[in-house]
Formats: sequence, structure tokens, C-alpha cells
Amino acid sequence: MPSNFLYIDTNFPTFTGEETSKEQIDSMLNYLRILVEQLRYTLNNLDMTNFNSKAILDWSEASTEDIQQELVTLATQLNQINQDMAGLSRRVNVLDGLANRVADAEKAIEELQTTVQDHDLRLTAAEVSITELIKEIAQLKEIISVDDDGNAVFGKIGQRTDIKGDVYINDQPYDTGGTP
Repeated sequence: MPSNFLYIDTNFPTFTGEETSKEQIDSMLNYLRILVEQLRYTLNNLDMTNFNSKAILDWSEASTEDIQQELVTLATQLNQINQDMAGLSRRVNVLDGLANRVADAEKAIEELQTTVQDHDLRLTAAEVSITELIKEIAQLKEIISVDDDGNAVFGKIGQRTDIKGDVYINDQPYDTGGTP
């Protein structure tokens, strides 16, 4: 606390030069203590009644201007983020659509592979059947021939039956009664 209440008006201490250094330092310390106490008193007792409405408005605008600018910047950034997210959402939807199409294509490919395998088995079976038919045709060629009159003749070498059912053995008519 100040040692002299005369300094309460907070005038800067004046020195005549007759004071010792210790007295000058004590005066300065007292002066600083008074200033600190006055500052504490002032800050502790400040409220809206200590200001006029213009000062409050100016102080309010000055203190909120930076905050408002920061909010505007944040809002702009949020709008950009929202636009980016919407774009990403559209891309994800497109990719989902592509993924579905790829899955459908894979399913169709699997079905085609199954169909091709079925056709391959059928072709293999048909080739076997054709080979058997070719063998049978070759055997039938040995049995079926055409005579000079253009009639189909059935039978083995040395034996034949014409289209009318007449049987010949060694080019001789065969009696169906059992005698040649």
C-alpha cells in the first residue's frame, strides 16, 4: 500500500534530487502500487453502466468483427465441403451403378460359359454320333448297292435283295421257299 495518501491522485512522483536512491525507489514502488490498485478497482467495477451506448456498440462491433469474418470464412469452407461431398456422393453412386453392371456382366459371362460348356458337350456327343453314323453308313454301303436298272439292292456280297423284295444269291433268283 502507498505510504502517503497524497499520491492517490496518481501524479508521477517528482524528485528534487535531495532524496536518496532508496527513497526514490520506494516512491516509484508506491506509485506503481497505487496504479495497480486503481486498475484493479476500475476493472472490477466496469459494467454496462460505465459506458455510453455508442461506446458499447463500437466495442461490440470491434470485438465481434473478427469473429464474424471467421464465421463467414468457415461458412464458405463448409459450403465448399458440402459441394465436394455432393460430388463425391454422385461419384459413389456412379461407381455403385458400375459395380452393379460389372456384377451383372460377370453373371452373364458365367451363364454364357455354362451355355458354351453345354454346347461343347452336345457337340462332342454329336461328333461321336456322327462318327458312329459314318461307320454305319460305311457298313450300309457294303450292304446296299444299285443294280444296272437303278434299283436299290440290299445284301452282302453274293447275296442281294432288290427293292421289290426278290432275293438273289450269286445273281441267281432265290426261291423264298428255301431252295435256290
